[in-house]
Amino acid sequence: MRHNYTAILFVLITLSGCSSKQPSRIINDVTTINIPELNKISRAEIGDTLLEKSIAYTYEGLELFTTISDGGSSREYVMTPHKLPFIKIDNKGQKYYQASANNYYVNDITFGRRIPLYGEYLILKPDGSLDLTGYYDLSTADPVATPDPKFKVGKLVNISQPSFKQELIYNGKSKDTVKFMYREFSKDFARPSFSQEVNYDLTESNVIGFKGARIEILNATNTKIEYKALKSFPNK
Repeated sequence: MRHNYTAILFVLITLSGCSSKQPSRIINDVTTINIPELNKISRAEIGDTLLEKSIAYTYEGLELFTTISDGGSSREYVMTPHKLPFIKIDNKGQKYYQASANNYYVNDITFGRRIPLYGEYLILKPDGSLDLTGYYDLSTADPVATPDPKFKVGKLVNISQPSFKQELIYNGKSKDTVKFMYREFSKDFARPSFSQEVNYDLTESNVIGFKGARIEILNATNTKIEYKALKSFPNK
């Protein structure tokens, strides 16, 4: 019986060690951008954005654009393109970026299996080269063998957070009427969640307003516009 308890304890410890790696929490920064600068003369053509406000949740990270691997012949460690948040830097100056298990796996060529890897990292070395972490069935990841992998490092937009963007676009002029298109984007800015056409009569005033923003029209034709942004879109 003692041997049975010992075996059970060993299995529990082993399982506990295998499940100890947990994804790290992403720390977001809120970035607000207002374009153009207020009270300065600006110029635009039809289709150009006159006024823009964007609010995005960003984080330090690495965006991988190409699939990379360690070139293993029997067990190949493969990482596909995705965004990896920055986690830490070690005393050698190596930066660790956490990989998603949806995009990092071992291709077990011998048995024809694909095994996802949890809680592992892509390492950016001081010389700009990349390295992989991870282990599976007595094998470990080797340095990246893919030549000239494409990636960028810096602020990345966290599309799981409520990013938001507002635009006022010039649509031309007909007699004394100037035309605009207002658009709102959300999440990854790929699809407009709301758009609206707005027209203004310049005989009433050369200062127009929409959703709290104010623009002074200095000169407008059917192809271009000269203006001053007096007030940006207010914060939500």
